[in-house]
Amino acid sequence: MSRFIKSIAIAISLLVSFQAHAVFVPEELSGPIDLNDATNSPLTEPVEFTQIVKNIETIYKPIAKKLGGNLNINAQWGSDTPNAFAKKMFGSWQVVITGGLARHPSMTKDGIALVVCHEIGHHLAGFPFAQTGLAAILGMDWVANEGESDYYATQVCSRKIWGNQVKQNEVFRSTASAQVKAECDKVWTKEADQNLCYRTVTASEALADVLASLSKRGSPQLHTPSQSVVGATYSGHPEAQCRLDTYLQGAICPMGWNDHVVPGKKLPGGKKGIAAEKQAAMTSCTKASGFEVGLRPSCWYKARM
Repeated sequence: MSRFIKSIAIAISLLVSFQAHAVFVPEELSGPIDLNDATNSPLTEPVEFTQIVKNIETIYKPIAKKLGGNLNINAQWGSDTPNAFAKKMFGSWQVVITGGLARHPSMTKDGIALVVCHEIGHHLAGFPFAQTGLAAILGMDWVANEGESDYYATQVCSRKIWGNQVKQNEVFRSTASAQVKAECDKVWTKEADQNLCYRTVTASEALADVLASLSKRGSPQLHTPSQSVVGATYSGHPEAQCRLDTYLQGAICPMGWNDHVVPGKKLPGGKKGIAAEKQAAMTSCTKASGFEVGLRPSCWYKARM
């Protein structure tokens, strides 16, 4: 084998291995789910699973197109591996979610939607990016990091996909827990906004239970936020409690979003620079902007301003 071919093979191998930076569940936790043991799953048929995914694709495909991407979201019902991932190859922006994740006993239909939102967040959420030396070498520093993708899922995506589902959202006024309502009501005063928040945080609780189950940890709770404080922004997968904290804070951040911009993507100073952080702050809640709630949690995020 020539040196050139070897170099190409190594590059391809590195490219494949880097996809771990955009998976929903860490690879070491995503063992297969028994396809015959799905009695507690909210979904037992691929049609409904596919419909949830395609409805989100219909909403986001034109948004991605304006940003130069051809977004395709694939529902792989036949896969028993509980995971989802995002990848990008030139103009092709892909999201994949597996049936193994959908069939997890703690998963809900809305939880599935939030997983898809998280993976879309890898493409669109922007700063902070999951920048590593390998990412820069391969030109794959486009990936919003795990915490930011979680934050985007509830701050932006859930509002976009469920915001007009007024009747469906109303159901959660009677089914959401008192804790969920108390958290949402800190920010939202209009009934429709409260109902949407109740739905989003209820889905977040289920999703956090799935993550805790896969990692064999106790179930996270809204009233027991993580006490961890990072010294620098963490780009890996936070623990389930930290991720629940992030979902909650995204849901109660009232800032609007600009669909025409991926924050921090094309600015002087690069994707790690202060300019990137400032641009991201224009569409998120920060202490610098006077917010006390809706902040990215310190268990994964370290603000520099």
